[in-house]
Amino acid sequence: MTKIYHNVYPYDASVPAAVLFAILFFIMSILHLYQLVRTRIWYLIPFLLGGIFEGIGYTFRIISINQSPDYTLPPYAIQLILPLIAPALLSATMYMSLGRIILVTHSESLAPIRRTWLTKLFVLGDVLSFMAQAIGGAIISAQKPYSYNTGRWVIIIGLVIQVFFFGLFLVTGVIFHVRLAKTSTTASETFAWKKHMEALYIGSMLILVRSVYRLIEYLEDKGGYLITHEAFAYVFDALLMLAVMLVFFWVHPSEIQVLIRGKGKIIKHGVEVADVLEMEDTVMFLDEEARIK
Repeated sequence: MTKIYHNVYPYDASVPAAVLFAILFFIMSILHLYQLVRTRIWYLIPFLLGGIFEGIGYTFRIISINQSPDYTLPPYAIQLILPLIAPALLSATMYMSLGRIILVTHSESLAPIRRTWLTKLFVLGDVLSFMAQAIGGAIISAQKPYSYNTGRWVIIIGLVIQVFFFGLFLVTGVIFHVRLAKTSTTASETFAWKKHMEALYIGSMLILVRSVYRLIEYLEDKGGYLITHEAFAYVFDALLMLAVMLVFFWVHPSEIQVLIRGKGKIIKHGVEVADVLEMEDTVMFLDEEARIK
């Protein structure tokens, strides 16, 4: 006998879980906004937007839980689309951070992909993934039987793109890491680049696991085990994305940007702010020519 659920989900969706993660994502977004305002590192704006999108998505999930299965309203579309595309915004920061690590360590010759092309390549993949998942989510959220399968496959294409580029990004990062560890530069010896690379690895792996989970979920289709059990969505999506925000809250990229600028504010341990007003002997700042490049 088929069980009937009195909402738009194929399970009895939990309001408390949605409330909890909406609150947690908004808290983390506020903390990242504080860091952004203090450091003025504007390339982190997509990361902040990713956290806000997650919070808004779970807020509308709370609203959509009370919708009947045959009643389509914007809350369902928003709760589906925003958390689906938010990881692409979080990952954009990681791509740009790797390019900056290569710059501040003066080690572009060790990167398997030229630094000037690296960020462009991965951000392009990010945009393609973002657009495909957003379009696919919009199609599915319309809840039209004849268009569901189209939307599902568009999302699958977006997730495949995301998994491919994240895999390539991880391989690129590891190759660069190994080469720099073997052939250090003067700049790399005065900068804790490994700490920032480790943050990139952790964040990338978390998003990669989430993307693989979502890919399997959509490949299984409507009656799949993953899509019909709510707990998986929180464990392999919401919780992992929250962890990504925690990682970059604690290991903030501001240290990298200060080395590029030659001065500025560094975030330590999440909320502690340190001013770097002039060049110090213990830090290798980029010269003007390197900054321009």
